[in-house]
Amino acid sequence: MQALEPVRASVGRFMRWWSSVAATLLMFAAAQAHADDQTVIAESGDWRAFKSPRACSIGIGASPGSTFALYYFVKGGTFALDIINSIPWSFSDLSDPAIRLAADGTLVLSRDDGSTEGSLLQFVLSRDESARLLKKMAADSRLDIMFPNGNRDGGYISLAGSRPVVAAFARCVVMRPVTGASPEREAASAGESFGFSFDTFRQSLDARIRADMVDKKHADASTTRECRKADTTYSCGFNDAGFQSSISEFKKLNLMNGKFYLKLGLAVDTVDGKVSRITLSGDRGNFANLLQFVSTVDNIAETFDVKVDQESSDLKKFNDDLGLMRGDDAADIGERSLVIKPYAAISCLYEDSHVSTRVECQFEPRS
Repeated sequence: MQALEPVRASVGRFMRWWSSVAATLLMFAAAQAHADDQTVIAESGDWRAFKSPRACSIGIGASPGSTFALYYFVKGGTFALDIINSIPWSFSDLSDPAIRLAADGTLVLSRDDGSTEGSLLQFVLSRDESARLLKKMAADSRLDIMFPNGNRDGGYISLAGSRPVVAAFARCVVMRPVTGASPEREAASAGESFGFSFDTFRQSLDARIRADMVDKKHADASTTRECRKADTTYSCGFNDAGFQSSISEFKKLNLMNGKFYLKLGLAVDTVDGKVSRITLSGDRGNFANLLQFVSTVDNIAETFDVKVDQESSDLKKFNDDLGLMRGDDAADIGERSLVIKPYAAISCLYEDSHVSTRVECQFEPRS
């Protein structure tokens, strides 16, 4: 197969996504692409990554709307894959457009529900599908693209140079908060909350963190700080004295060198004054940050059930079930783990480190 022909025209497609709308409406607002303040954030070989006030994108060519592009739309947190053809698309048997992507011979994506508009073919992807695709794009050398029922046989894209651009795209995604949830998500979460306020939760979490501190003279070395409220969401940082103390101990053992910063954040959503979702984000770029994240996840769980930390074997099983110590070689890396406890549904996301070292766990009421 020959490489797909690059399309140089500025035909980037930015859309509004409402998950209750038919797939054909996902092409909406194409003309608005020119109005976005697009900035190149990384480039290597033929690969480019862009950001704008409404989206992050990665693709081949000189503009975000080139031959092959993956978008992340901040409105609703939606991913979309765009393929641009030099001629209008057509598909056999009046069926929906289908696509197959294979990286170095391994099938990465198989979808049969695309939408078209002229030369644009688009598929809306889940976060997990996007993560798997990005992981292979960063690690492999060639991406084969096939259209089983289309008017093109397909082609291939060289992945040379894609790795640093994938990393830049991933950073853009994790740093862009979702500005709107889908109607289904909003409807599902309406009225669902835990039976306590943010202040009650914060006080309980800080108490658990203090109880874990060996140095009781500095019991607040790792507690929350700088909590701010925006609408119905509270955001908090954490004191880093305990973290820096751990760094010092690692240095004494010659396990770490250099200067390290705590990367740990807490976001707490509320409904009618009650906590509806707890999100802890961290980083596994170094062992000290990973340990701080894992211990804080455990502390949050203990605010619901103090028995979590009573038996080391139970705590290890809890952490293993959530995949809190998994690495890039884990079979489910890039996928959300899910553990249902009597007190909460807990899910954690670890990406392949070539994509992002950011880690996240969410606590939500059981539905």
